[in-house]
Amino acid sequence: MCGRYAIEYDLIEIYTSFGLTPVVDHEQSPTYNAAPSHQLPILDDARVSRLLPWGIPYRQNLLINKRSESKHIPLNWQRCAVPASGYYEWRSEHGQRQPYYFSPADRKGVLFAGLYVPNTGFVILTQTASEQTRSYHHRMPVILTTSPVLDEYLSRARLPQEAPKLAITQVSRFVNNVRNNSPKCLQPNTIQQLSLFK
Repeated sequence: MCGRYAIEYDLIEIYTSFGLTPVVDHEQSPTYNAAPSHQLPILDDARVSRLLPWGIPYRQNLLINKRSESKHIPLNWQRCAVPASGYYEWRSEHGQRQPYYFSPADRKGVLFAGLYVPNTGFVILTQTASEQTRSYHHRMPVILTTSPVLDEYLSRARLPQEAPKLAITQVSRFVNNVRNNSPKCLQPNTIQQLSLFK
């Protein structure tokens, strides 16, 4: 499951790290608490960056994630990549919902595998959680970390088979309120950052 994420870096910086020079005809300020229904950037299958709402109306629901293993994908849903710096996940601790932030330790920004419907919205593809992240949630976003992996995905080849190692940081409960959107969302809740290879 991926219900919130952040884009703390400049979009061009993220795209450039993948060797991309896409058409970007919109402005995008840092987003520290991206949530469903928000207008957010995607990179479509023609390598054009555009803004779309997070979520696709589907069978009277707003679908924000789609299992990558699913064999039932509507024909009008097209492949895309979703720029991000990391994502949030929650687990119950001491009777409260404690948020954690998952981000790549070795690069500024990643692209999540996604699907979109032009002029409608997008969803993020998820996969079974890695050994590192499964104690937080049983699902995680499909993360595209390199240019070849991105090219394979957008050209309708296979999805990446392994999830990358992530830095996991316990962050402030400030992010729990979807209206909060500032660097405080990423502020560590303690001075201790969990081990990269936990």
